[in-house]
Amino acid sequence: MPQTLRKSERDQKRNRNIATREAVREQKNQRYCDYIRDLKTQEALRSKDQESLVLSAREKTRAQRMEERHIRQEQENSAAVINSQREAKIRSREHERDLKIAEHVKEMKEHDKEKQLELESKKLHKHLEEKEASMKRQEEEAQKKRQRASLEEKREAQIREKEFERNKREQERLKAQGGATKTGAERGVTDGQEGNAAESISPRD
Repeated sequence: MPQTLRKSERDQKRNRNIATREAVREQKNQRYCDYIRDLKTQEALRSKDQESLVLSAREKTRAQRMEERHIRQEQENSAAVINSQREAKIRSREHERDLKIAEHVKEMKEHDKEKQLELESKKLHKHLEEKEASMKRQEEEAQKKRQRASLEEKREAQIREKEFERNKREQERLKAQGGATKTGAERGVTDGQEGNAAESISPRD
């Protein structure tokens, strides 16, 4: 969701920038139109002044009037050519500017797309790394668990072996004690029998 918001903010910012540039271009176009209109107004006023001069100079010779008309015509033609060239240059500049704006917008879109793809690639890479780390932790835990189980089994086997050895030694000790007790009892019986035999042999008083 934060990434969608950031993308929306970038789109809004880009749209505002485009709208600002369009407004600036409209202002420039309006100023130029005003400038052309002023030029035409001035030209019209100048033409009127010239016509007034012509009217006031009716007394001059026909040759002078023809010359003035010729000069005025050349000026008008020159102004028309200049205006036509200027308008052509303006249209060319506007066309180039429009192409640059379109190219810029295209580059911005491609850049945003590349950033989005890069971000998704990083997210996928991070997800895979986290998954791999999780699997590694699970494998390590399983390995530790197997090691603990093996150690526990060895410890229990050692305990059983020690218990077996202790029981074996205890049995051997008890067996040895039992044999010694039995031998002593047998020796006591033998001594008793010998004493009785001696008493039977000795003279009575």
